[in-house]
Amino acid sequence: MKFGTIPLKIALLTFAMVVSVSGLAACGDSSSNDGSSSESSPATYSSLDGRTFSSSKTADESVTVTFKGRQIGGGGCNSMGGKFTLEDGLLTAPALFSTQMMCPPKQAELENTLTQLLSNGATTELTDDELTLSDDSGGSLKLFETRSK
Repeated sequence: MKFGTIPLKIALLTFAMVVSVSGLAACGDSSSNDGSSSESSPATYSSLDGRTFSSSKTADESVTVTFKGRQIGGGGCNSMGGKFTLEDGLLTAPALFSTQMMCPPKQAELENTLTQLLSNGATTELTDDELTLSDDSGGSLKLFETRSK
Protein backbone atom coordinates (compact mmCIF):
# COMPACT_ATOMS: atom_id res chain seq x y z
CA MET A 1 0.00 0.00 0.00
CA LYS A 2 1.38 3.38 -0.97
CA PHE A 3 1.67 6.27 1.44
CA GLY A 4 -1.19 8.74 1.05
CA THR A 5 -3.83 6.40 -0.38
CA ILE A 6 -5.70 5.97 2.91
CA PRO A 7 -6.17 9.73 3.55
CA LEU A 8 -7.34 10.18 -0.07
CA LYS A 9 -9.86 7.33 0.28
CA ILE A 10 -11.16 8.80 3.54
CA ALA A 11 -11.49 12.25 1.97
CA LEU A 12 -13.38 10.84 -1.02
CA LEU A 13 -15.64 8.76 1.22
CA THR A 14 -16.36 11.79 3.44
CA PHE A 15 -17.15 13.91 0.39
CA ALA A 16 -19.51 11.24 -0.96
CA MET A 17 -21.32 11.03 2.40
CA VAL A 18 -21.73 14.82 2.59
CA VAL A 19 -23.13 14.96 -0.95
CA SER A 20 -25.51 12.07 -0.20
CA VAL A 21 -26.78 13.64 3.01
CA SER A 22 -27.18 17.02 1.30
CA GLY A 23 -29.19 15.37 -1.45
CA LEU A 24 -31.46 13.65 1.04
CA ALA A 25 -31.99 16.87 2.96
CA ALA A 26 -33.08 18.59 -0.24
CA CYS A 27 -35.80 15.95 -0.67
CA GLY A 28 -37.27 16.65 2.78
CA ASP A 29 -40.46 18.46 3.70
CA SER A 30 -40.13 22.18 3.09
CA SER A 31 -42.67 23.12 5.77
CA SER A 32 -39.95 23.76 8.34
CA ASN A 33 -37.17 26.23 7.63
CA ASP A 34 -34.82 25.01 10.39
CA GLY A 35 -34.83 21.36 9.29
CA SER A 36 -36.36 20.06 12.51
CA SER A 37 -39.66 18.30 12.81
CA SER A 38 -42.31 20.24 14.67
CA GLU A 39 -44.55 17.19 15.10
CA SER A 40 -44.14 15.30 18.33
CA SER A 41 -45.40 11.90 19.32
CA PRO A 42 -45.14 9.67 22.39
CA ALA A 43 -41.88 7.74 22.56
CA THR A 44 -41.73 3.99 21.96
CA TYR A 45 -39.06 1.43 22.82
CA SER A 46 -37.87 1.36 19.21
CA SER A 47 -37.83 5.15 18.85
CA LEU A 48 -35.52 5.50 21.89
CA ASP A 49 -33.31 2.42 21.52
CA GLY A 50 -29.66 3.31 20.99
CA ARG A 51 -30.19 7.05 21.38
CA THR A 52 -28.57 9.49 23.82
CA PHE A 53 -30.12 12.78 24.92
CA SER A 54 -28.66 15.66 26.93
CA SER A 55 -30.28 18.58 28.75
CA SER A 56 -27.82 20.98 27.14
CA LYS A 57 -26.00 21.17 23.86
CA THR A 58 -22.84 21.86 25.90
CA ALA A 59 -21.35 19.42 28.40
CA ASP A 60 -21.17 21.87 31.32
CA GLU A 61 -23.82 21.35 33.98
CA SER A 62 -25.99 19.02 31.95
CA VAL A 63 -27.57 15.63 32.47
CA THR A 64 -27.44 12.88 29.86
CA VAL A 65 -29.77 9.91 29.28
CA THR A 66 -28.96 6.87 27.13
CA PHE A 67 -31.46 4.20 26.11
CA LYS A 68 -30.41 0.66 25.19
CA GLY A 69 -33.14 -1.91 24.84
CA ARG A 70 -35.09 -1.60 28.07
CA GLN A 71 -32.15 -0.20 30.04
CA ILE A 72 -31.64 3.46 30.82
CA GLY A 73 -28.38 5.02 31.91
CA GLY A 74 -26.97 8.44 32.33
CA GLY A 75 -26.27 11.19 34.73
CA GLY A 76 -24.08 14.22 34.83
CA CYS A 77 -22.11 14.57 38.01
CA ASN A 78 -23.55 11.26 39.25
CA SER A 79 -24.07 8.07 37.27
CA MET A 80 -27.48 6.41 37.24
CA GLY A 81 -29.12 3.50 35.53
CA GLY A 82 -31.64 0.70 35.62
CA LYS A 83 -34.58 -0.80 33.77
CA PHE A 84 -37.44 1.26 32.43
CA THR A 85 -40.93 0.63 31.13
CA LEU A 86 -42.71 2.57 28.44
CA GLU A 87 -46.46 2.18 28.01
CA ASP A 88 -48.62 4.54 25.98
CA GLY A 89 -45.87 7.17 26.07
CA LEU A 90 -45.42 6.98 29.87
CA LEU A 91 -41.75 6.36 30.75
CA THR A 92 -41.13 4.93 34.22
CA ALA A 93 -37.89 3.81 35.90
CA PRO A 94 -38.81 3.33 39.58
CA ALA A 95 -35.68 1.44 40.69
CA LEU A 96 -32.77 3.51 39.39
CA PHE A 97 -29.39 3.12 41.00
CA SER A 98 -27.28 6.25 41.40
CA THR A 99 -24.01 7.38 42.86
CA GLN A 100 -24.35 10.07 45.54
CA MET A 101 -21.63 12.63 44.83
CA MET A 102 -21.83 16.32 45.73
CA CYS A 103 -22.62 18.19 42.50
CA PRO A 104 -22.73 21.84 41.46
CA PRO A 105 -26.19 23.28 42.29
CA LYS A 106 -27.48 23.53 38.70
CA GLN A 107 -26.39 19.99 37.86
CA ALA A 108 -27.81 18.61 41.13
CA GLU A 109 -31.14 20.27 40.30
CA LEU A 110 -31.18 18.70 36.81
CA GLU A 111 -30.34 15.25 38.19
CA ASN A 112 -33.03 15.53 40.87
CA THR A 113 -35.61 16.59 38.26
CA LEU A 114 -34.66 13.69 35.99
CA THR A 115 -34.73 11.15 38.83
CA GLN A 116 -38.11 12.39 40.05
CA LEU A 117 -39.63 12.35 36.55
CA LEU A 118 -38.38 8.83 35.87
CA SER A 119 -39.34 7.48 39.29
CA ASN A 120 -42.88 8.83 39.22
CA GLY A 121 -43.50 8.29 35.51
CA ALA A 122 -43.00 10.89 32.81
CA THR A 123 -45.09 11.60 29.76
CA THR A 124 -42.88 11.60 26.67
CA GLU A 125 -42.97 13.84 23.61
CA LEU A 126 -40.46 12.97 20.92
CA THR A 127 -39.54 14.90 17.78
CA ASP A 128 -36.67 14.10 15.43
CA ASP A 129 -34.00 15.22 17.89
CA GLU A 130 -35.74 16.33 21.10
CA LEU A 131 -37.26 14.36 23.96
CA THR A 132 -39.43 16.16 26.50
CA LEU A 133 -40.27 14.46 29.79
CA SER A 134 -43.09 15.93 31.90
CA ASP A 135 -45.35 14.96 34.78
CA ASP A 136 -48.75 15.93 36.18
CA SER A 137 -47.24 18.23 38.83
CA GLY A 138 -45.69 20.54 36.21
CA GLY A 139 -42.17 19.14 36.27
CA SER A 140 -40.50 18.88 32.88
CA LEU A 141 -37.14 18.42 31.25
CA LYS A 142 -36.25 18.99 27.60
CA LEU A 143 -33.45 16.81 26.26
CA PHE A 144 -31.60 17.16 22.95
CA GLU A 145 -30.24 14.20 21.03
CA THR A 146 -26.48 14.00 20.99
CA ARG A 147 -24.72 12.52 18.01
CA SER A 148 -21.17 11.29 18.04
CA LYS A 149 -18.89 13.14 15.65
